[in-house]
Amino acid sequence: MLNLTRPRYVMPVHGDYKRLRLHSQLAQAVGVPEENIFQGENGRPLEITASGAGWGERETAGMVFVDGVDIGDVADVALRDRRMLSADGIFIIVATVSEQDGSSVVAPEVLARGVPFLEGNGAFVDDLREAVEDSLDKAAAERITEIDVLESMLHDDLAGFIYDKLKRRPMVLPVVVEV
Repeated sequence: MLNLTRPRYVMPVHGDYKRLRLHSQLAQAVGVPEENIFQGENGRPLEITASGAGWGERETAGMVFVDGVDIGDVADVALRDRRMLSADGIFIIVATVSEQDGSSVVAPEVLARGVPFLEGNGAFVDDLREAVEDSLDKAAAERITEIDVLESMLHDDLAGFIYDKLKRRPMVLPVVVEV
């Protein structure tokens, strides 16, 4: 392609450093002068004018993450959560408990999104519901009725249960509703 187009200037732009370097050497080998080969890096603009080409003033450059409506640096926690969700999915458990004693009032609802190896495995979801009931029964026996403590206890119990069964660590989001 270099022989066909005979460019005056060459700027390799695709590939890792080794490939950029090889492209630069290839351009030299077919007759492009070394001073007309611009092997750049992020933040280093190439300015092309009627009189020639050259490096411009260095600019701020790098990766930009978009988190909801914010643009810029995303907290490490958000990135870690996104990686976890993409790899192992999420379980959302909705448990309805009695305000008086913390016992389960209605069978817990289990929602799974993006969890690998779960399709067609209804038995696991049933086992998970039983694990939720067991955890709530344990909390009721200990007279734990505070929502935050119940959710924390459910999270820990279910995360352990899921890891034992699936050998994965999906995000577990328990939601406790008092009636």
